[in-house]
Amino acid sequence: MSLTSKFVFGSCCAVTFGTIGYVHWKQNFDRKKLKEGVVRDVERQRVREMNKSINTYNLQQQKELEKVLRREENKQFANET
Repeated sequence: MSLTSKFVFGSCCAVTFGTIGYVHWKQNFDRKKLKEGVVRDVERQRVREMNKSINTYNLQQQKELEKVLRREENKQFANET
């Protein structure tokens, strides 16, 4: 075999192995990114649920405070008349 044919054969092998290696690396990289996306989505849902609970609690507190204030207003109005 001539030196040129050995060089061409070696280059083809190197390119082939490089391509295969890159494809495997890219697949693993993409899988990790997909898993990170799922983890982020789960975290967002958890935070959203937590915020929903906090907002519900705040709404209940506001309703109770509104009742107390309305009672006080009614008492003051009744005292003025």
